[in-house]
Amino acid sequence: MRRRQNPTTLSSGEVSERLLWIENQLAQVRNHWDQTSDECLIDSYIYEISSLHKQYQYYLRQMKQKGQTAFLSRRRLI
Repeated sequence: MRRRQNPTTLSSGEVSERLLWIENQLAQVRNHWDQTSDECLIDSYIYEISSLHKQYQYYLRQMKQKGQTAFLSRRRLI
């Protein structure tokens, strides 16, 4: 089993890759959410969106701590 790298030891490039991945995941989940009417699925998508937002906030803080404000200024708010 592959061990995950500690997020606090990630390089700026790795953090920015994770931010982009999260943005893509959010777009996919929102698309699924928009296209369903099942109450259980809607609840799960809401939970997933909330989880992705928390991860995004965490990695944004990591970028700020690394002084990567140029990356942050190019990002759209999610």
